[in-house]
Amino acid sequence: MQRLEFDIERFEEKEEEVLRESSRKAGRDAARSRLAEIAPFFTAKRIDPNDVKVLFDPVLYLVFKGMTSGACTELQFVDAESPDEQRRKFHKSLSSALRNGNVEWRTFNVQDDGCITCS
Repeated sequence: MQRLEFDIERFEEKEEEVLRESSRKAGRDAARSRLAEIAPFFTAKRIDPNDVKVLFDPVLYLVFKGMTSGACTELQFVDAESPDEQRRKFHKSLSSALRNGNVEWRTFNVQDDGCITCS
């Protein structure tokens, strides 16, 4: 009798796991579909929605190309063209800094206790 109960429990666990995975897939598909409606640019450029981080300011989005597949190969700044002169100046300044190599990369590590180290 115990063996039967154990087998039933294992079957239910596997069934739950399959259900969870299909729910995850449905969620990812829904997110992609919704993103295609909200920002068709990403779909047209074949950008994985999981690679997109929303900032709003100073640019709308950062795209970490390839992040979800394991290796970020490119960082893209994505923003709409703005009628605001100050924002256009910022775009030009950012573009110029990137083109001229005036950039710096730092990695900050946040420990469980809240301490931050820079490497």
